[in-house]
Amino acid sequence: MCRALSHYGPEAAEALPAVRRTAEDDTLRDEDRILAARALWALTGDTEAVLPVIRENLRSDRWLRWQSALRLAGALGRSGAALAPDLRATTAEGHTGFHAAAALWQVTGASAEALPVLLEQWRATPTRRPDMAACLAEMGPAAAPSLSPIRTELASPRRHSNDRPRRGNIRCDVASDEALLSDCRRVLSACGER
Repeated sequence: MCRALSHYGPEAAEALPAVRRTAEDDTLRDEDRILAARALWALTGDTEAVLPVIRENLRSDRWLRWQSALRLAGALGRSGAALAPDLRATTAEGHTGFHAAAALWQVTGASAEALPVLLEQWRATPTRRPDMAACLAEMGPAAAPSLSPIRTELASPRRHSNDRPRRGNIRCDVASDEALLSDCRRVLSACGER
């Protein structure tokens, strides 16, 4: 329920009492609590109500919990600025890769803190490049320090997803690769290059 309501936002206001009850239910699994917090924020825009859940999940040692918390923190945008110290600590720990750096940029708008992590992760985790390129594209001209790897990516005939043997249907990678290339071109354009 909460996942779907998050997509409707304020248009689903009539579900707010049920979402509040769900968000306040201490018996929920942690993954469901973050979904309920996301729905509550989407319906009300009340950032203060979701900050405790995000902070709690940022301290988790479980991937799904902190990943969900980082995504919600990033979705808050500048209204989540109070999370900046928590995100800096998470970024400094290094186990979250680019996700924490991207969320930190989204809540602060300060690219100087996020760019070094994004550039290091660009080299370290090629399979995450589509997500990183999207973040860099959103930064606009502030992403100028990333131009060298962006140019290299656009010039490479070997795609980001072919760096290691893969199982399953590789056709699904075509869409993410096209998005990667499109976002790389957006970074170049935002920095005044063609």
